[in-house]
Amino acid sequence: MRVRLAIIAGCAAAFGAGFVTLRTVRPAETRGVFPTRPPTPFVRFAPEGPPLGRVLALHGVGAGKAMMRHTAMAMADGGFDVHLVDLPGHGDSPGSLSSSAALGVVEQLVETLGAGTILVGHSMGGGFLVEHAAGRDVGTLVLYSPGPVPVDEVRAERVLVVSGRFDSPRIDDGIPRVIDAVTGAAMWWRDPWGAHSTALFSARRLRAVVRWMGGRDDAVATGRRMGALALMTLAASVLPFAWPFAGRDGATDRLPATPRIGSGIVQYVFAGVAAVAVVHFLRPLEWLGVFGTDYLLGVILIAGLLLWRGRGFALSRRGLAAAAAAAAYVIVVFGVLIASSFVDVMPTGTQWLRVPVLAAAAFPLFLHDEQTLAGISGAARRWGAFLATRGLLWPIVVTGVLLLDRSETLLVLTMHLVLCFWLVLASMSAFVARKTGEPAAAALFATLVQAWVFAALWVRSP
Repeated sequence: MRVRLAIIAGCAAAFGAGFVTLRTVRPAETRGVFPTRPPTPFVRFAPEGPPLGRVLALHGVGAGKAMMRHTAMAMADGGFDVHLVDLPGHGDSPGSLSSSAALGVVEQLVETLGAGTILVGHSMGGGFLVEHAAGRDVGTLVLYSPGPVPVDEVRAERVLVVSGRFDSPRIDDGIPRVIDAVTGAAMWWRDPWGAHSTALFSARRLRAVVRWMGGRDDAVATGRRMGALALMTLAASVLPFAWPFAGRDGATDRLPATPRIGSGIVQYVFAGVAAVAVVHFLRPLEWLGVFGTDYLLGVILIAGLLLWRGRGFALSRRGLAAAAAAAAYVIVVFGVLIASSFVDVMPTGTQWLRVPVLAAAAFPLFLHDEQTLAGISGAARRWGAFLATRGLLWPIVVTGVLLLDRSETLLVLTMHLVLCFWLVLASMSAFVARKTGEPAAAALFATLVQAWVFAALWVRSP
């Protein structure tokens, strides 16, 4: 008991220190809404002293203004007055995803903020800025891994493109064409170990970008903010080990005895392919009115039902309470207090009503996974089974989109992120399963967390 209390006290102190540091090293922040069509919510970071310039920052597809927070704060540290916005269909924007609507909003924002505004965009946002600069003269563009856009001319005085060695091949192929189309001066920085969004959070790279913009790079406090977030994440990860729940001897679910991984792979392939084929003709969750996610959730629902096939399960009150408590801990601590620095994690409006639907749609697949993994001995074999099965949904979904449903190409760009999310979620659900001894509790925990995340990251359909 004394050791457990010591762990709790130490983690709480470390988390608190990181939280206080994070709040004390950020620029002044205000919120508002630009009266564009549709209205555009924004967050403004103001510098200390007179601004060196004004910045408009655009996020990528499936994200929101929070994705650019660290980039914006670094630029505000460096002396710039920065506005982050939610493009139509993202975050708090009341609009829906549409290229024409987004370009219209960009034009209205530039007109409102002034012609000398420095334009910063990531991924999809960078692509919109390239299109914007193809039709009118602009001053300075900073493009983080800009989406590929076929333009003949980029009428900008200065352009900086930042990407990573492990970026999307389509983006890598498109950047040289953007550089060649620039009428003014252009530079391309390619980090040797970077990925699609790495530069948005790299203290070294953000300082270099601020310096290139003409700002005070020595004032950028990104390193301290990232250190505070790392301390909070470490403390929050260690704290659950003081959880008093202990696993039971034997689970109450009816489990297969030592399932064969080979047969499991065949079943996953069959269920995934069948689900993609069914969703091509019948979209059970299309009524949710989202772009991309309803397709993915439809595949998850049908594949889960085919794999689970109505096998029984038991969930005790103790397991239910443990699953709910663990989900609340992850959502509040890792989501609201930590991840909110990177993404918008609070569902708004009718998104709250979709959380139960998302949980119900994913529960059969998560339950099948947990029941199957519970019958496999050895952590290495369990992880191998998970990677060999759930990982198959990635190429199956992407192949289905490319061959049958090209309108859902958003998933081609985001499925690798979904797979990474599943890997993190699997490690957490394994902890819940070990602590409770109930696969159904672990499945419920995973579905609640995924439902929250998917609800918060909706991209509304055009």
